[in-house]
Amino acid sequence: MNPALQKLVDKLGADAAAADPWKLIGAYIAVDSAADAAICDAKTRVLKSAIAWGGEGQALAAQALESTRRLAAIGLTISERCELSRQDDAQDARLQQVIHIALANYGSAIRWSSMMRGAREYPDYQAIHALYRRAERLELALAPSRIVRDGTALLLNAESHYLRALLLPLVCHESLDPQQLEIVDNWLWDGVNDCRLTRQLMGAEPRLWIDLEGKTGVSLRQLMPEGNDVRHLVLTKMERHLGKIVEAFHAGHIPGRGCATTFPIEAHTGVLDHIRTLWDHIQNGAPQRRFDRVKHLESIRVEGVIGLPDILAASDAMSKSKRHWMHIHDESDSGAGIIVDRSLWEQIWHGDLIGIRGESEATPRVGVVVRKFPIEGRSFAVGVQWLACQPRQLTMRESKDEMNARDVPALYVADQDESGRFDTIILDESRFLAETRYQLACDDRVFDIRLNRLLQRGRGWVSAGFEIMGVRKRDSAEAVAA
Repeated sequence: MNPALQKLVDKLGADAAAADPWKLIGAYIAVDSAADAAICDAKTRVLKSAIAWGGEGQALAAQALESTRRLAAIGLTISERCELSRQDDAQDARLQQVIHIALANYGSAIRWSSMMRGAREYPDYQAIHALYRRAERLELALAPSRIVRDGTALLLNAESHYLRALLLPLVCHESLDPQQLEIVDNWLWDGVNDCRLTRQLMGAEPRLWIDLEGKTGVSLRQLMPEGNDVRHLVLTKMERHLGKIVEAFHAGHIPGRGCATTFPIEAHTGVLDHIRTLWDHIQNGAPQRRFDRVKHLESIRVEGVIGLPDILAASDAMSKSKRHWMHIHDESDSGAGIIVDRSLWEQIWHGDLIGIRGESEATPRVGVVVRKFPIEGRSFAVGVQWLACQPRQLTMRESKDEMNARDVPALYVADQDESGRFDTIILDESRFLAETRYQLACDDRVFDIRLNRLLQRGRGWVSAGFEIMGVRKRDSAEAVAA
């Protein structure tokens, strides 16, 4: 946000508590529109890269979080004072729009908080509930009004804006990357119209519940309190909405709007899998663990390295890669909980590669960070999903230009399927070029391969599938050079 716009927000915030609130509505709507346009332009530029957790991406998230949070609080104050000052104008369309904009900004603040590294801010649910109760009290909850977001005019009512703000903490999971967070919010703008709130629930249809007087958002618990302030969130049309998204993919169309439609298809399918898992949880309860988890009575001390470059360098005793001492708290066949010191915990983020080994000469077991959490209030841990228990370090060589060809270090991950069809290669994100041919030397043969699909990605790395285009015997000169 530019300094001039920031000054307008500051002035509006100061005036909201003292000036005539009805005279501030025009300025509030104008400043909100300008702020949304500025954020839209910035995120279109920054989110072109899948890895936007640091640098410019964090600066954008911090500024957008602060702007949307302040605009939401200003809207809450203006709507409250408008309701109290002139009761006859309580159903004025301008007041209705203030409520809608304030709820939209509370939702956006939650979305931007999800992109911030470190601990997420707890949403101000009491303010969100207060805005919706005001809309119900003034009989404006179901009255639609036009609001522009990301350059697109949306016709939504207060209930839809309210539900978006409450559902965002559920769908903005910590494992999603910045592009996927943008996609999930994009889809939610359309999906909230398929949800509805009711005071009474008939039948056993899938639903959540909300306490309008509570300090929390949507609850996944089956038992709910009684009272006039309890609402049921009915989700029967959610499956139909997901079906429409799948149909769009099959028709060759990327659903949504704005910059999200330019993201790789893998980002969208990852969000679809995440939403389907959440939907299954709502319908059938929390999933059972697929693997038994073993908690160690005494934590096992291991050596760890963070990031693909240091993992690749770990086998070289002369390398200066930074290594850390960690402790295995619990583990299963699919992953582990690893205790790290606080300074490292603050640096690690979801999507980072981590290599673990018990002996300094061993090949690191490689996983990806999927969770960050405290243990017993005094230790700091990360949840790791294993990607490769016995990765093999290899070097690929670009084959398009022999004179200027570059070596590309990578990790080869063999799947349990002996056919090799599901084997993968982990390499630096900047070196992943679809359709580019590489030469991969392995034992006594040299394979001509083509990376044909991106399977998974994180901060600075990708896991890709490949196909073998040709094979030849490795000559003696190549073997000596290796």
